[in-house]
Amino acid sequence: MLAAGTAVFFSDVNQDWPGYGKRVQESIEQGTPRPTPPGNGLAAIGMLLAIAGLVPFSMGLIRTGDYVNKNFTIGEGHGASFHVPPAGLPEPNGFPLVRGSDHEFALNFTQNMSGEVTFDGQTITLQQLVATGRAGSQGSSFSFPLPPGATARVKYQDVTFYVNSVAPGAVIKGGSETDKPFWIYNGASFVVIGSLLVLTHLIPNEAGNLSLDEMMEENRFVGYLNQPDKPPEEEEPPPEDMENSDDEAGGTGQRHKGEEGKMGKPTSKTKSGLYAMKGPKDAIPQMARNFDPDMAARQAGILGVMSAESGHFLASPYGGAFAVGNDDADVWGGLTGTEIGEAYGVGGLGLVGTGRGGGGTGEGTIGLGNTGLIGKGGGGGTGSGYGRGAGAGFGGRGTRVPTVRQAKAEVQGALDKDIIRRIVRAHINEVRYCYNQALARDPNAKGRVAVQFTIGGTGKVPTAVVQESTMKDPAVGSCIAQAVKRWTFPKPEGGGSVIVSYPFVLEPG
Repeated sequence: MLAAGTAVFFSDVNQDWPGYGKRVQESIEQGTPRPTPPGNGLAAIGMLLAIAGLVPFSMGLIRTGDYVNKNFTIGEGHGASFHVPPAGLPEPNGFPLVRGSDHEFALNFTQNMSGEVTFDGQTITLQQLVATGRAGSQGSSFSFPLPPGATARVKYQDVTFYVNSVAPGAVIKGGSETDKPFWIYNGASFVVIGSLLVLTHLIPNEAGNLSLDEMMEENRFVGYLNQPDKPPEEEEPPPEDMENSDDEAGGTGQRHKGEEGKMGKPTSKTKSGLYAMKGPKDAIPQMARNFDPDMAARQAGILGVMSAESGHFLASPYGGAFAVGNDDADVWGGLTGTEIGEAYGVGGLGLVGTGRGGGGTGEGTIGLGNTGLIGKGGGGGTGSGYGRGAGAGFGGRGTRVPTVRQAKAEVQGALDKDIIRRIVRAHINEVRYCYNQALARDPNAKGRVAVQFTIGGTGKVPTAVVQESTMKDPAVGSCIAQAVKRWTFPKPEGGGSVIVSYPFVLEPG
């Protein structure tokens, strides 16, 4: 056990653990998969086995001096079994009167000793044993093998010794006495310490990732390490269409020219639903092209036009070769709505009316605003119409709502800023949720929170930290950073990592 535990311990300890730690840190910073550990991680278990084996090994070493006394000696030596005057003894320190081995015993005597041996029902004196040759000579002494069950009487000077066949004698402790309490306490201490080492080894490596406080993360200094070595530049204002993260009702796209008509599917029985245009996430939305839709609609109706042309429900003489958007499927819905779905309409491009246009001046555009091409939004506020706050138009009176604006982001890596901004806008409600939590505690809470995060090669976000915050409530930044870790972005070109510093401007409205 001692050898096995030592071998396991040194086999694991001698691995390249410092290099493994560097590789783990690099994988965290680059967003790559965690490298495989070089060892089996059983060093603590090996140490426990070695400690557990050390106790019996030490006890065995101590007991090597223990022996069973098979020789009965007489003389004046310290180790003699019985102390007598050494005169006439071949070995003064200890003459073996009875010498034992594993299977037999022999009686040793000298010429000046007298006595007899009894075995097999007969008694023979020591002198007769010598005379008949049964006792062999060993220099100045003689030796006679004692048969099983034999007894003997030997007289030396004034002392008579009786030899009988009995059970083996008790074990006589050799050397110093063992300090049992000492070894018990030390052994118990070793077992406790080894158990604690094993318990620490059993803690999973992912346990550190369960913390919600980004300061406990291994990469808590990443915000400092990635700062550019140059003076800070003044922040440029974001583009007008990106400044406000809330989607306007109907979007900011320009109204299409022509007589306004309600957008939607004429055969749909659903009253509300937001339209969708199928296409990749990074495509520039556009309408399909048709020719004089008003005349065709008057002649065959909107359904007849769609059937004859087999085209897209969003078509314009100023559109492209085909319709493309950023959604997963084509859904013929209205210009406004809280969720994507079919909605009743007359096939127009506006909110109300029976025409085929949007009531504006745009060419190949959709929306209720004055900028952009294709706009889409779900509306907001507490009003019952299509606005966001109080005022005229279709909006209800409502109350002011908190705003979350995106400032200029800094991107280091092979991923376009517009793509990152689009993903952030898709998750802006998560940022707003964190801000609403702060407003519940302080209605006047406002400020700027910059989050720095890393997009790994798979599009996941392995790390996100608060780079800068002017909010008095630190929980807002922590909440936003934790939300960013759940986002998924497109894979960067080349499979590398992208470092993004993204600021949010939070205002109560």
